[in-house]
Amino acid sequence: MEVKFISEPQTISHLAQKCCDLLSNCCLEEWEEGALSASPSYNCGSVSKEHKLAVQDCSKKLPFICENPLWFDYEYFPGVGYYKLFTSGENWVGAHKRCTLDGAHLAVINSETEAEVFRQLLARFPTLNNTDHDHRALVGFHAIYDTTSPDDCKNVCVSERAQLRVVCGGGGDLSSRAQLVTWPFAQMPSPGSRTSLYSHRLPLPGETLHGTKFVMGFGGKGANQCVAAAKLGAATTMVAKLGDDVFGRDYLETLKKNGVNTDYVRISKTSATGMAQITVADSGENQIVIAAGANHELSPSDVDAAADAIHAADVLIFQFETPIETTIHTLKLKGKGNGVSIVNAAPAIENPDPQLMKLCDVFCVNETEAGMIVRDNVQTVECAGQAVGKLLDMGCNKVILTLGHQGAVFATQEDRTPIHVYSPKMKAVDTTGAGDMFIGALGYYLAYHQLLPLKEVVRRSCEVASISVLKLGTQSSFPSREELPASLFQ
Repeated sequence: MEVKFISEPQTISHLAQKCCDLLSNCCLEEWEEGALSASPSYNCGSVSKEHKLAVQDCSKKLPFICENPLWFDYEYFPGVGYYKLFTSGENWVGAHKRCTLDGAHLAVINSETEAEVFRQLLARFPTLNNTDHDHRALVGFHAIYDTTSPDDCKNVCVSERAQLRVVCGGGGDLSSRAQLVTWPFAQMPSPGSRTSLYSHRLPLPGETLHGTKFVMGFGGKGANQCVAAAKLGAATTMVAKLGDDVFGRDYLETLKKNGVNTDYVRISKTSATGMAQITVADSGENQIVIAAGANHELSPSDVDAAADAIHAADVLIFQFETPIETTIHTLKLKGKGNGVSIVNAAPAIENPDPQLMKLCDVFCVNETEAGMIVRDNVQTVECAGQAVGKLLDMGCNKVILTLGHQGAVFATQEDRTPIHVYSPKMKAVDTTGAGDMFIGALGYYLAYHQLLPLKEVVRRSCEVASISVLKLGTQSSFPSREELPASLFQ
């Protein structure tokens, strides 16, 4: 079959009819009952399953348009509305986000029709060859009745290609609705149980102290970061291993309750669930010792089994609590330019593999971790700037160095001037989870607010992390979206 491309400006009705005629084998899905919110719906041109043009409420039929895969390449002003048509030549998750952020309806072309569209798109636009064929194919349009304000389009309807299921939501914040659709955020984390002992101060070497409180909970840096991002509204997927024990089973249920996709969490038959022992002083300072357990069994084959989720992720986060060779394998599998990869170099090690620093997009460390890698004492903002420069010299693309209550310092290969971002002053109760909250927030903003400058991303992440120190615990201290200022999500 031949798929023609429409280039002359026309009304939406004419264009929809023409697309209908050209793609008569397209499969259209009904909207799910009750999926539309109470917000008022605009009428929009749509194509029925009988392949006839209809003007119906957005909650009834799935509209689609096929067009040139250049973003914002065509604009139409038929008099009653403002229309843009596009096909995205990237993975479907990215297309969904580009569509929804601009107040659009997203549709998919399936089966043989989709394959033929791909072939002709690739022939016409060879640069698309480096995208994943299985996750490409997005077509959409939107009608905005106030040409100056895309936010005035009240309904954002999205089609979930993976299950060929349609969900529709109206009004409210777009990023929180994204979790209904896909996994824009994936983690290679290290889940584990944690025991926390609280005392007036931290013990000296060889010293035994009386504590004031004992708490058991869930931890592991990567799992903490995953939960932190989920609490902010991110759709998160975890690729990890747990032990076949009570801690692992309880942890799996906790992750699910926090909205984390656990389809790629495997159970080890030979190792226990990872464990962390934390001592917290009245000042909020802490000491942590971990036993990786099943985390060390996470292998490249486990990663390959999760390849679909990894390729679909807009952000992928790693830590040093899982095997380095597995992390490197995953970074190579993900590839450059296909989402953002963050390596959180924690727990600290002296000589991380240079490949890690070069393959990832963002290398994130605290002052202790940075000092161990660059073999220097990093305590002041000035020292942090120097350490960031040394890490860039080692091949890092972007470096973010967190300094606790002093905020963070960052620089990039494009602009090597260190920039200091301040953190709000808080009376800390427990700083144990602040670093993981920062990474979770960093991943959230890089996935859902891609147009924000890096300085603003770091500033917001610092603010969210600073709020987490006001409560005891780790995951229990992480603020939810509803507990944070609305300005952090604008």
